Amino acid sequence: MKLGGKEWDIESTNPCGEQPLPNFTSCNLGSINIEKFVDNNNKKFNWEKFKSQVFRSIYYLDLVIDACSYPLEKIGERTKSIRPVGLGIMGLADASILQNIIYGSDEFKDFCKKLSGEIARSALKATIQIVTDNKKTPFPEHELVKKLFSGSNKIPDSLEEFKLMLKYMRSEGKIPVTLLNTLDEFNELDEIKFVLENLFEGNLRNSRRLSIAPT
Repeated sequence: MKLGGKEWDIESTNPCGEQPLPNFTSCNLGSINIEKFVDNNNKKFNWEKFKSQVFRSIYYLDLVIDACSYPLEKIGERTKSIRPVGLGIMGLADASILQNIIYGSDEFKDFCKKLSGEIARSALKATIQIVTDNKKTPFPEHELVKKLFSGSNKIPDSLEEFKLMLKYMRSEGKIPVTLLNTLDEFNELDEIKFVLENLFEGNLRNSRRLSIAPT
């Protein structure tokens, strides 16, 4: 480009930073309006409906990957090889107001913690169930997930054993902290066994699931 009477060679990148991605991939983001899950009558948050929406949203975003047209062929190829999606939320302040929760209070922090735990847990289960229930293939580079858990792929017999397993995985430093934090949200042994069995086999439809974008 020409600037100040001189010709300049400029290299630039997309400044989007909500979801760290490898080269030649693409953002595929969507947000759930959590205000809609506050019951108008009792002013309570409907957790079951919210979790159900997380499942549908992950599935919808996954469909977008194949429905999209991409500006470069290699962007399309790379995106389909790791199938990243980024589900987030919007309407947090409104949802809090409707529940008579003071924004920034301890009650608000507890609500946010539960909200983040529910969306993380449900999104991980959803991307697994797209493979196990809907018979879709795992993302092509799913072998990388299997490698992450090699050497520590024993199914725990109790919650106590599961917590010790997570502690060991954290100390080993091989598995991403974000994934370990998600696993730490599970507290029912049947769910834990289901999730771990499929992680050990790499049965994930999407390599990335969550992203909180400005909304």
